[in-house]
Amino acid sequence: MPIVLSPPEQRVVLRNVSWETYERLLTENLERSSPRFTYDQGALEIMSPSAEHEWCPRIGPTLSSKSVNRLHAFH
Repeated sequence: MPIVLSPPEQRVVLRNVSWETYERLLTENLERSSPRFTYDQGALEIMSPSAEHEWCPRIGPTLSSKSVNRLHAFH
């Protein structure tokens, strides 16, 4: 089986960004899981998660749902 490597997450930090700009970016990207934004005292971090990072949140609800269903089946 071949090994496929995905690019690592990428981050950029911008300084002296207004809170209003941060809020606008969040509003414009509500329906997207990437990029992700964080803000702290004028520093805006923009992160594009790696493929492995994005895979975990998608599989989590499926695994949780199956686990709960199995638990109910035993009671």
